[in-house]
Amino acid sequence: MNSASYVLRLFALIWKESSNGKRNELRAVAAFEDGTSDVPDWFISIENASARLDRAGIDVVLKTDVGNVFVQIKSHPRKALLFKSDQEKGRYRKDIGIAVLQEHFTPREVRRTIIKAAEPEYKRMLAKLSSRCGATFIPAEALPQ
Repeated sequence: MNSASYVLRLFALIWKESSNGKRNELRAVAAFEDGTSDVPDWFISIENASARLDRAGIDVVLKTDVGNVFVQIKSHPRKALLFKSDQEKGRYRKDIGIAVLQEHFTPREVRRTIIKAAEPEYKRMLAKLSSRCGATFIPAEALPQ
């Protein structure tokens, strides 16, 4: 079985999960199982958050070449706005990206949405690292192959 069909089978099994939120959290990680050819070089891996991180509003953790990036998964844009409002009120950390995953998203669309949500925080971390070092940090994707 090739990796793409494996991920589609995972998505079918995940569909049976009763909670929409839990289903999307599982889909977020499963979408990266069929390879990472369409993700940036700075991406290393993704995993579901621990129970402690989950209580802090983090659903998935992306491992990157400059550290961990946190993402909250929402199933509806309105829920994403409520989470953003809670971040602005100080209930949740401001460094958590928010990804809205629609039920009909393919694995590729899920990957793109997660990466798009993580990218601003990744860039902030990269800039902070560069300024702290007094030099320009060159991300993996900018290095010659």
